[in-house]
Amino acid sequence: MKRVHFIVFKRSQVINLLKIIFICFFILGLSLQFFINKSLFVSEKAYTVDTSVKENSTGKLAIVIDDFGSDRNGVKEMMSIKRHLTFAVMPFLSYSQIDAKEAFEKGFEVIVHLPMEPVNGKISWLGPKPIVSTLSDNDVYMITSEAFSDVPYAVGANIHMGSKISADERIISDVLDIIKEKGVYFLDSKTSAKSVVRQIATEKGVTFYERDIFLDGQTTKEHVKEQLRKAGEIALKNGKSIAIGHVGIEGGKITAQAIQEMLPEFDKKNIQLVFVSELEN
Repeated sequence: MKRVHFIVFKRSQVINLLKIIFICFFILGLSLQFFINKSLFVSEKAYTVDTSVKENSTGKLAIVIDDFGSDRNGVKEMMSIKRHLTFAVMPFLSYSQIDAKEAFEKGFEVIVHLPMEPVNGKISWLGPKPIVSTLSDNDVYMITSEAFSDVPYAVGANIHMGSKISADERIISDVLDIIKEKGVYFLDSKTSAKSVVRQIATEKGVTFYERDIFLDGQTTKEHVKEQLRKAGEIALKNGKSIAIGHVGIEGGKITAQAIQEMLPEFDKKNIQLVFVSELEN
């Protein structure tokens, strides 16, 4: 029978051996922690999306003022604002050509404010030569062409009322044929959730834009300013925004004053007022 031999360590040797083992595990633990933290950092950096608006963000805001050509409430005040604004002039009215000419000479952008039939409301509210659903294709073509002739310097068009017509594929198609022929843009005022403008303009390759915010329709200046702030927030978030206000009974002097008073705030927030045509389509 073989004799088994045991190796006997001194107490000091055992202690030193344990120290070495402890140090090895400590170093290994630090290494693992470093690589784990690094991996988590890279993963978070790669997949975290910053949705906040940064301090140096900028936005372009196009303010369109409808209903030039008739009611004088606010016309003078709008014409006095020293920023890029787009003025939508109704055709076939007493001041249509006068307002279009003055706006152009003062450096504003001019578009045609095409009167179109609404779902509710009187046709008489639309003025002479409105675009209604009973018109033939040829009549739509003629009226739209004449509207551009009556509003000099127009580089585009938008809709006056028109909740019924903007959902009518035939008539919108006729109107957009003229828009494309003239090489101008079309702004959908979005007076109807059933609007077909986007669909048909895309099919025809027509430059088009869509309204984001209505500014007025109420009589308080604070309401208009709050709507302007909302439009500015959209511009900062998306890079651009379009707001529509009015001269006349729906806005007039109050809307003009609100815009003027908001200019310092826009400047502070890096919100630039631009023409509609200056926005990326």
